[in-house]
Amino acid sequence: MPCRYTSCVRCYQDDQVLEFKVARAFKNESEYYRRRRDNQFKYLRARPGDWALHPFQCDQCWCVNLYNRLPLANGPADNSALRVIRRANLDVFWSRESRTVSCEVGGLKELIRRAREGNRPIPLEKFTPWPLGDNEGMGVAMSMLDKSLEKGKINKGYIQFDTTRKLRSAASNVYSAGAGAGANALKYSMKSHRGEVLHTYQGPMQSIFMERFTLGMKIRMPKETMRNKPLSSKVGELLNGALVGDIVGVSVGLRRGKW
Repeated sequence: MPCRYTSCVRCYQDDQVLEFKVARAFKNESEYYRRRRDNQFKYLRARPGDWALHPFQCDQCWCVNLYNRLPLANGPADNSALRVIRRANLDVFWSRESRTVSCEVGGLKELIRRAREGNRPIPLEKFTPWPLGDNEGMGVAMSMLDKSLEKGKINKGYIQFDTTRKLRSAASNVYSAGAGAGANALKYSMKSHRGEVLHTYQGPMQSIFMERFTLGMKIRMPKETMRNKPLSSKVGELLNGALVGDIVGVSVGLRRGKW
């Protein structure tokens, strides 16, 4: 049965009830005021053509896939899940630049125009409902987004992306160790000239959806480091000893000729 839940591009946006962090970096104040309008909805709203570049399924359909039912209209848990699903879809969308998306829209319009002028069928793939279940990794994506809202060590408002992505690694390791990977997904083995064997498999953590989501989330989230933190005396002593040992060493002249 085809999906009946559609949204216009401007309506498909993050209502920011859940405070997912968004990077807003500008080089200087003048650039901020010049680009403020263009960046006001960056990472927060879909763009025309996003559906044609990324694996997309609406929030309602994802609820059916994950919970085997439609979301409850006034259910707090379901409303929260819908917001997280929408945030995941928006991260998938914003893994590509706006210019790339606009070029895709132009290419689609030209394909349709030329097909109609030549009285030919439109050479585009038809969109069909996705199979039930989570074959793309949305459940792990939702867990990563939930974790990003927790307090971090560097910033008390959120956790860094590098911490959240560990959940994907954990799920990927379990999948590769399970029976499903051995029976269905392990397809190829490659051996390098050094004798190293690489096994390739296809699973939810390697899907296009998960790859785009991970990239989009990484781009969206601000990245902070602990600046101006002094080194402890013990670390400074170890670094000084290592540098002195390299400089006065006999064999240093061959390995490090420039300082």
